[in-house]
Formats: sequence, structure tokens, C-alpha cells
Amino acid sequence: DDSFICLRGLVWSATENDIKTFLHDCKVKKVFIATNEEGKPTGNAFVHLESEADVGKAVAHNRKYLGERFVIVEEISEFQYMRETQVDEPRQIKNKEYSPSHVILTNLPNTFSNSDIQKFLKDCKVKQITILKKKSGKPSGEAIVEIASHNDLVRSLICNNSSLGGKTINVDQVEECEISKMLKKTKLTADVSISAEQEMEVDEDEMVTNYFIKLSGLPWKASEEEIAEFLVDCEIVGNVVIINNEEGRPTGDAVVKLLNKVDLERALKCNRKNLHNRFVVVVETDSETYNRNGRKIDSQGREIRCEKTGAEENTFIRLKGLVWDATEEDIKTFLHDCKVKKVVLITNEMGKPTGD
Repeated sequence: DDSFICLRGLVWSATENDIKTFLHDCKVKKVFIATNEEGKPTGNAFVHLESEADVGKAVAHNRKYLGERFVIVEEISEFQYMRETQVDEPRQIKNKEYSPSHVILTNLPNTFSNSDIQKFLKDCKVKQITILKKKSGKPSGEAIVEIASHNDLVRSLICNNSSLGGKTINVDQVEECEISKMLKKTKLTADVSISAEQEMEVDEDEMVTNYFIKLSGLPWKASEEEIAEFLVDCEIVGNVVIINNEEGRPTGDAVVKLLNKVDLERALKCNRKNLHNRFVVVVETDSETYNRNGRKIDSQGREIRCEKTGAEENTFIRLKGLVWDATEEDIKTFLHDCKVKKVVLITNEMGKPTGD
């Protein structure tokens, strides 16, 4: 089961051998060092690994140093790897036949559900969502989305590189011939490819069917994805909610919504198992605790995340996942109980808001 990772923040002088040495405990099949139009390294590299077990070893090197810089290590999908490493001739690009009604979402958090994707593409009419899986049955971080019209397709592509759940989500056109291949390669369960409308109906009954757990004693650096991986045998509904203190720092606690009682029983079996060399206490909790620690949502239903940035003494925060038409006044209103000195809305090279 081949797997793939991306390394970001490499020193420009990093060679293929340097990267293999950095990933010394992984079975590396191929290393591709990305370059810009001038042929100079971008600081990114894409690595083809032999198995999923190697991904776990590689991710353990996340934020470790190679030379004078620490390196970000992230798992990526095969589609992302092929897109970044394949050099097409101009004539070949013209001959590609893209689907007029499908897009592919990549770099999705493993905890993403159909309804999360529907909310992410909130301005688009979605006919069907199919979350792709690896041979192991785990989410691959990809989804094929069938769109209702050409206008909806354009709107969905505008969402490319938008940030949600702490990750930058890629939205791309997909070739007609690739769609059936991707669907054949994934292990689909009965509820993976249900329509968006069907999932919204299921959501109405969540109050009756869902169960909740609280995890305590987590390492402060534990991410949502690592917690989801810790609960790998459980079906998680929505996002893992990491509880922060008043200063925005993790308390070591998190709450999680589970699909049913079977998942609850599986989660409780993880009690006192280790994550980053610390044992984690897992207990059942209620919906009130989960909702009390839930995320802030704006008036248009989009999640807004606040992260403390810079050194400890700095008084700066970063907001991610903003609606594109959010103004300085909107942000000040959202932070109504804070003394705001200045708001800077970030734009991309085309002058359009990035959502940060």
C-alpha cells in the first residue's frame, strides 16, 4: 500500500540523500525536490514511501531539523503526489478531458464527514460526495464531489487553498478517466457515497444517536489528526475539539462526538493507552460538555479558528477560515470583548482575501 508525504521548509541546499538520511527509518522509493520556474528549489519535496507504516515513522520527524531549519512533514494523497511531481508537456495539457461536473478535494482532515465538505462548499449545489479510502480502510484525505452545474463548479474551484480545520484544502478539476479509477481503488462503505441531502437528514437525528467522550492528560502538542488516529477504530462525527485555556493554550483535554454506542465502547478501550509517551484517560461525557467547548461559528455557518501567534509575550492572534467578504468591522464585532488595535486582512497575489 504505497504512501506519500510532503516535506516543507527545507533548506535550499537539501539533496535527495539529505532527505533520505532525514527519513533514515523509512523505506523511501523516490524523492522529488520541487523547483520554481527558474529551476531553483522551492523548499518543498515530495516523497514516495513503501507503506503506510513508513508514513507514521516519517510524521514522527515533523518539525525536526535538517540543517539549520526545521521541516514540516505531512501525509499527502497519491493524487497530490502525482500532480506535484508530474511534468506535463503543453500539448498533453490541452488534451486532458476534465469532468464538467466533478471536482476532487485533497488534504482533507481524516475526521472530515460529508456534512463538513458540504459546509466547506457552502455556495455550491452538491449532488453527491464520495470520501475516498486507502486499502487499509482509513480515509485517504481525498473526496470526489459531483457538482450540479457549471456555475457551481466555478464556485467550488474558488474554494481552492481555503483553510479549514487547520489545514489548507485543495480543490481541483479531475479528469474523466481518473474518476472511475479512484472509486475502484477505494474501499467504500455503505454510507461513504450517500448524497449530501441524505447526510443532512441523518444529522437531524444526531441528538438521539451520538455519544460523547472526554480525553484527559493529552500532550499539549497533540493535534486533532493525532487524536483521531488514537481513536482509529472509532467513527468520529465532525471535528475533534481540543480544549484551550483563557490564553488559547491547550489544557490537555479534548472532547469528541462518536457515531454510535459501538464506537463508544471501542473508544473506552483506549483508556490509559499512550499518545506521545503519555497515557490518556478516556471517559464518557455528555452533549452539554461537548457543545460548551465547541468551536465558534460565524453567521454564515463557517468555522472560525483563533490561534495565538509569535512569542509568549506578544499580543497577536490569527483568524483562519473567514468568509471572503469579512470586513475589519466584522472582525471587531466578532471580537467584541477584546481591545483590538489593528486588523490586517491577508490577500493573495490577485488581491483576493485568503480567509486569514
